[in-house]
Amino acid sequence: MSDVVTVDPLEAGREAYARKAWPEAYRLLQEADDDGGLGPADLEALAKSAWWIGLAGEAIVARERTYAIYIEQGNRSMAAMMALTLRREYGAKLARSVAQGWLHRAEHLLEGEQESVAHGYLEIAHRELSFDRGDFEDALAHLDRANEIASRLDDPDLPVWAAMSRAEVIATSGRLDEAFGLMEGAAAAAVGGELGPFTTGAVFCGVMPTLRRPRSREASRRSRGTGWRGLGCSPTGSRT
Repeated sequence: MSDVVTVDPLEAGREAYARKAWPEAYRLLQEADDDGGLGPADLEALAKSAWWIGLAGEAIVARERTYAIYIEQGNRSMAAMMALTLRREYGAKLARSVAQGWLHRAEHLLEGEQESVAHGYLEIAHRELSFDRGDFEDALAHLDRANEIASRLDDPDLPVWAAMSRAEVIATSGRLDEAFGLMEGAAAAAVGGELGPFTTGAVFCGVMPTLRRPRSREASRRSRGTGWRGLGCSPTGSRT
């Protein structure tokens, strides 16, 4: 008679998450959560897995729970990171007032805190607000500060977000070649597997189509873009 093998859903879920097997990771981590509740890191993994399989609402709920745990633990920096993520997610749902509320929470949590990656992403969030009201000089100032923070901290995604954001600002100002160069750098980082899943997806879905788009003003721009053909809005094969 063979022994019955018991699978620990938490460990199996973590392993599936590490493999980026999002449906499997979501199912197993959800099972582990139902059995007794997840800690913040595993709960965030559940949220990300849910997001990747199209369960945006479930992802938001898991992230709000993660935020609450970080607050309870007194981890203001991680709580601020979660608040900024929730700001992004509610913004994508066009719930602007809710998104603004989460931005204010992040600002409050980071006041007086030691510099962290969250400060860099807060600058990028502020850049977006400045850009939306047409204040390009202030938007670039926020990105300068984000790059300064990135240079002191170990987060490969932050400088890429700053570069993509800067490209949008300076392209609007007519500096197309400079913007194109920034996007090429972001694309190379994504193809090279240097970035996390969401940032990689943002590059493939946002930057790659721009790089592949023909530009009639200069033949050189067309030839530069052709090198990225075949790398469209699908992060499969990169560090996703």
